[in-house]
Amino acid sequence: EDSCSCPITLSFGTVTALGDEGDAYDPGTSLSINVPTPWAFDLFGKNWKVSGELNLSNLSKIGNGDDLNMNAGIAHFTPSFDFPVNIDFGLGIAHIDGLGGVSGTGTLDVNYPLPFEAANLSLGFRYQKYVDVNKDFEIDFGLLDTYSFNLSFSK
Repeated sequence: EDSCSCPITLSFGTVTALGDEGDAYDPGTSLSINVPTPWAFDLFGKNWKVSGELNLSNLSKIGNGDDLNMNAGIAHFTPSFDFPVNIDFGLGIAHIDGLGGVSGTGTLDVNYPLPFEAANLSLGFRYQKYVDVNKDFEIDFGLLDTYSFNLSFSK
């Protein structure tokens, strides 16, 4: 059991665009703060813990133009799998400067806890999908896809 009454997780790393946007932007940086909640539920025979994340990311524009800033609020759902890695699913709302504005987002996180006793560290991989809904309520799943690698510290 962690000694802190609110075990916040801080993650930082790189983020890279996939697809057509991958040709327009260099990799950028990502910073996240994840806070657990007391909420949990049972589904498919597993206990799912709920947490909330504030994610700030940017991609550097190749050539002339503005960088792409992506800010998201994400609800995370973490099942109680018995795997050597932690798997997490997220749904949220995002704002992307210059590329659709407000959008939905979904994440898949895979984290490997590192065996350090002095600190609770993990290496992580994230796939993130941004989904746009236009004024006619048509869904655009091709807005933006990114992947990232990060280092997380929990206390």
